[in-house]
This record gives sequence, C-alpha cells and structure tokens, in this order.
Amino acid sequence: MGTSGSSQKPQSYTGIYSMHKYWSKKPFNIINHYIAKYTKAGETVLDPFLGSGISSIESAHLNRRSIGIDINPMSSFITSQTLEKVNPEQIDKEFSKIRAAVQDKINALYKVNVDGKTFTGSHFIYRNDRLVEFWYKIDGRKRIVGVEDTMRTDPNAFSYKSIKTFLPKRKLIGNSRINARGDMAVYDLFTPRNALALSILLDRINGIKDPRVRNFFRFCFTSCVGQASKMVFVINNRKKGEGRPRSKKKEVGSWVIGYWIPKEHFEINAWNCFENRYRRISKAKKDFFKSGPDVKHSKNYADFQRGVGNMLLINGNCNDVLNKIPDNSIDYVITDPPHGDRLPYLELSMMWNEWMEFDAN
Repeated sequence: MGTSGSSQKPQSYTGIYSMHKYWSKKPFNIINHYIAKYTKAGETVLDPFLGSGISSIESAHLNRRSIGIDINPMSSFITSQTLEKVNPEQIDKEFSKIRAAVQDKINALYKVNVDGKTFTGSHFIYRNDRLVEFWYKIDGRKRIVGVEDTMRTDPNAFSYKSIKTFLPKRKLIGNSRINARGDMAVYDLFTPRNALALSILLDRINGIKDPRVRNFFRFCFTSCVGQASKMVFVINNRKKGEGRPRSKKKEVGSWVIGYWIPKEHFEINAWNCFENRYRRISKAKKDFFKSGPDVKHSKNYADFQRGVGNMLLINGNCNDVLNKIPDNSIDYVITDPPHGDRLPYLELSMMWNEWMEFDAN
C-alpha cells in the first residue's frame, strides 16, 4: 500500500459499504487515500485479490480505471452490484410486485395460534433443535410466547424433501476452523421452513426479466440469507452498562463467520429478513444513484486495453490472469493477499455461491 502511512482514522461502514457482508473489509477511506496519493485520474489500478471490492470501488470514486481479480465469484458479484446504478423507481415498483406475489405465501408458513387467534410469527427460538419460544406482534408491538403455555407450531410439519423449487444441496467442505461439517448440505444451515421460504422468494426473483433489476434483488437476497439461517444465536443476559443489571430479555444475535449452529438459535421469518435488507440497501442505492460514479464494465482485457469500459472484474486464479496482462500496463497495485488458510474465503462464501448457483472452483 505504499511506504507513506495515512494519518486518517478508519471510518465505519455505512451506506453502500454496509450493504453486504464480506470478511476482512479494509477501511474504504484509507484505501481511497492511497489511491489518490499514488495515482492520477485515468490511470489503472490493479487488485489481484479483490475480496469485497473496496479497491475497485474507490478507484471508481476517484476516476481511475481498475482491474479486480478474485477466484471467488461472489467477490465480483458484490463489487459490481455495489457500483450498479439502478433506477430507484424501478426497484420500488419491482419490490411491490415481489411482495404481492410471495409475502402472504411466505408469511403463511409462520402462522401461530395464541388463545384461539392466529398471528404471523416473527422469531422462533430453538434449543437443541426443539422449539421453545416464539415472538409475534399485535399492533406493531412485540409479544413473546413460551410454547409450553400455548398451542405450539409444529416444526416437523416442513421437510427439505418436499421443497419443489431450487435448494442448494451441495455438501459443505469439511473444515473445523469454520465449523463446517462435511456431512452437512448447504440447506442444512436453514430450518426446513426457512429453506422453503427462501426458495420461494429466490424463485420469484429469478423470474425478473430485466437482468439489472434481477441482480439487484439477488444481491438483496444473498445479503439477507445469513440472518435467515440457524446460525443466528440468542443473546441472553446482555449487560447494559457499568453498574446496571443484566437484561432478562432474549435478544437477536447475528451470523458472524463460519458455519457454527449454536445450541440455542433463532429462526427468523425469512420475508422479514429480506424486506429489512431491501429497505437498507435501497436507501443506500437511492443516494448512490444521485451522486455515485458511473461505471462501465469491460467484457475482457482486450476491451479494457482499448478503452471500452473503465472497470474489469475477472473471476479466476490471479496467477493465470496476471500472466496475460502485458508488462508496463498497470500504474498501481494495491492489494491484500489471503491470510494463509486462516480465512478460507471460498468456503466461507459457499452458502452464497450455492444459492446463486455460481460455479466456484
């Protein structure tokens, strides 16, 4: 990253930088500082380990041309979708269509009965794979019910085998460092009910005709699936502050890293997960649509070299790709190579890649 350090403090990830999870994201303002310091407008910046795409994103903001390479197809997908400008009215209109098509169908999967009345459950807590509690709302206010004291929903009423729409069935690559068991399929990371709900939702998204709008909603989908998984832990007895008693309320954790399924975990209504992420992403995208840089993607290196496009994202092994790039054609290299086998990015992205049906080598 150059020999001269930056005195800037890393800024927190907000707006377009907080739309999608990825690991080891670098501070965007620091990356921006280095690119601005060591390159000029119109020059070419290369990152052979693209990751979350911060180098290409900041290059675009600074009117630099960029090449990003990564063996993980989710890397180029996240980068391109972060910088994609989609008309806000178009995505709002399409979201209304998606909601009309599947919201009721998905919410019907989460119906609960309390004192003879039917409600839509929002959160379900499992302990050792047994449903012990669910939450629902009346007039916008959260109600919590212990299932021992009421008619319980039947968690066994759903099965993976009965799902007719697409389901990611490939086995995880066994790796104890990220709690990945090789005898588990990707769909095992979700309860059968949430797997069904997500499958219904993705099937509707994949039917969108406009590829730019379709990819926007696929981006929203991958951004939400972790929170719809069994990997969301229950926070008990959170300490609220020095000298204050611990809270007795259960709180929602999040999917952090790897494929650990805690003994006590949430099953969150998948439609709510999707809608919450859509609201956050669409807000960031609306701001970006007004003031973000214009990016034109090159189809290949030959086009990029001829000036057809200002960004080239390549899904491949950088050792192979770099051999095809001529000498003296890159002005600046800024990169962060993999952390050995401490962070196996491809394996950590397997859940996303399988839902998207990306070919990850």
